[in-house]
Amino acid sequence: MTLEKLHNWLTLATISVALLCLGVASGDILIMVAVLSAVALAVLFAERPLLSASVSDWLGFGLGSGAAVSAYISAANLLEVASFFLVFVQAVKLPARKRERDFRLLYAFSVLDVGVAAALTSDLSFGVLFLTFAFCSIWALSVHSVWLSATKESRQQPLKGLMGGVLFAAVVALSLSGVVFVLFPRIGAGFLSHTVGATYVSGVSDVMDLTDLGPIMRDDTEVLRVQVEGLPNQDASMLYLRGTTLVHYEDGVWRRASPATEEVLQEMGATRISGFPVWGVRSEQDARSLQSRFCRRWRRRVKVRVWLKPLLQKGGDEQFLFVMSEPMWLLFRGRLRPSKLYISPSGSIIWGERQYETVLYEAECALVNPSADLTNCSSPRYFRNVDYLQLPSETPGFPLKRLRELAETICVRAGANTPYQMARAIEDWLSRNLKYTLKPSRSDRSTDPTCDFLFNTKKGHCELFASAMALMLRSLGVACRVVTGFRGGVHNPVGDFYVVRRENAHAWVEVLLDDDTNPHNFNAVRWVTFDPTPPYEPPQRGLFSWVDDLISYLRHRWLTHVVLYGRGQQRALLKMIGRTGKKAAWSLRSFLRRLFGTLSAVLQTLLPFLVMAGCVFVVVILLRWRRRRRAKAPPQPALWFYQLLLAAAQKRGLKRKLSYTPFELQQLLVAVFGSRTRQEIEFLTRCFVEARYGRRVCGSEAQLKSALRRVLKSKA
Repeated sequence: MTLEKLHNWLTLATISVALLCLGVASGDILIMVAVLSAVALAVLFAERPLLSASVSDWLGFGLGSGAAVSAYISAANLLEVASFFLVFVQAVKLPARKRERDFRLLYAFSVLDVGVAAALTSDLSFGVLFLTFAFCSIWALSVHSVWLSATKESRQQPLKGLMGGVLFAAVVALSLSGVVFVLFPRIGAGFLSHTVGATYVSGVSDVMDLTDLGPIMRDDTEVLRVQVEGLPNQDASMLYLRGTTLVHYEDGVWRRASPATEEVLQEMGATRISGFPVWGVRSEQDARSLQSRFCRRWRRRVKVRVWLKPLLQKGGDEQFLFVMSEPMWLLFRGRLRPSKLYISPSGSIIWGERQYETVLYEAECALVNPSADLTNCSSPRYFRNVDYLQLPSETPGFPLKRLRELAETICVRAGANTPYQMARAIEDWLSRNLKYTLKPSRSDRSTDPTCDFLFNTKKGHCELFASAMALMLRSLGVACRVVTGFRGGVHNPVGDFYVVRRENAHAWVEVLLDDDTNPHNFNAVRWVTFDPTPPYEPPQRGLFSWVDDLISYLRHRWLTHVVLYGRGQQRALLKMIGRTGKKAAWSLRSFLRRLFGTLSAVLQTLLPFLVMAGCVFVVVILLRWRRRRRAKAPPQPALWFYQLLLAAAQKRGLKRKLSYTPFELQQLLVAVFGSRTRQEIEFLTRCFVEARYGRRVCGSEAQLKSALRRVLKSKA
């Protein structure tokens, strides 16, 4: 392959991978079609370009500007507008004839492609394409520098020895990039991150409106991932991630607080422990003793680690954090950390600003033990100045009396007398007698939607089930609230985490229980989860589900160790490297000590034999050296003159055999040159034998030369 062809193909590969990065990140079909079409045309017209350089300049700029303006008019964000412009400019330039400045322009655009793609997505597919781009771009730029310095004639000549050097440069550059990545954590997309769209999650907000019922579409879009320490048997049905707590019900709508009163949010304090700000504790000692605040006979400790993706929720820029039951402390491990956290009087944890990147945080939560006996617990009305028995007044649309009578009938039939027993009885009755549907409807618009669900349609989704249970319990004097969040998920056995999707959005009920009869001593079992929604069968896992698990695990590792790599991960990584280095140094030192001790004992035993072997070795080496020195000794003059004698004899007709000895040749030489030269021939033969076989000097060079001259002058 010539330098010209290699340069063109590497440039095409680099630009194609960069465009694929941008196309995959944008997720726009038009961009992907433009990218694939441009690459296909560039391959087809690699030898004979489709357009001239000047035409491609104007056409590319025109199409790129038109596509960008069209995207901007259709309310696309700035990054998407930039994507359209970059893609269409390069799509026209790829199959066209290129000048030197066109190559530089394409390389610059490829870097912009990857930068915009990095701001648009953090998926594993981008990581694979990015590594491919890095490898190709190093090759392409290295070859481009050689191509610029070469003449037109040398560009058409076959390549020799270039590929190895370029490969070495690529490996070194990628290795240095890895070191730079470890030493300098990512800082995020900055203000550009505010232009990236987030996932909208219905059903998880500070308002649950039941008046506008519509079909719920199943959506497997991933929302978060969670690792749980302390969840028995990895049972996904026990995984309830609380998002918002709703306490006020009016006109078919559940809210965090009454619209007539202003909800006062309390800021959660943060204490720096081991270099990390921890929310919810005042000191490190407070963090250690926090578990003892809860009665161990009721509570158990569960630790969760959550990777929360950007979400769009109703209610403005407020972002809810999802935890299990009641969190005791929060710790943010990723690059992104909040400046302030708030907690509502009803227990919702709120991030006061909108989130544009994936957030990694840990929480230690206190859950009620499944084996705890809660039968005799009471249910106080107020907790943290919140009324958990609020109910709308009796109206024709809201038959409160009928609702209370139904709840009492259920409890009487079940023999339920305490708040816990009442909650279990109503939960069981709802899940057995009412049906779950993704397409709820209302039979009477004048009736409260929850009452219409209970008395008329008897079909609904989780929000209606939770609302019905909460209103029935409150009518009996049992304090409770409605909670929205996520339930369950798909367990990944490879990475031991749960993948929670939009279709896992759920609503349930939490009942407030107290194990102390003294109203001023609130020992508090606190909030116990009840889920009246009928259980559903999780989808069966296919034969090749392990492939999905493996891909999900790889994406999880990419998200944790690359996308979310920040100061915390850097500190942990450097500490781990330091500990590993110290451990390796101590291991090497102890190994060398043991090795030297063993060698010392062996040497003391084998020392006489080693000395003898060494002496023999030295003698052998000296003999070989002497032999080689002799072999390399310069040739003696007798050998040279004897060869001249033989050459002259052959010219005079001497016919010799290889088997002849020098003394047999001596007689033939005398016959060729005459008997008068016998004395000189015998002298030359004797000197040759002494030099050749005895390596001794016989006669001087002048004597040998004189004898040879007399032989050659004689005539036979």
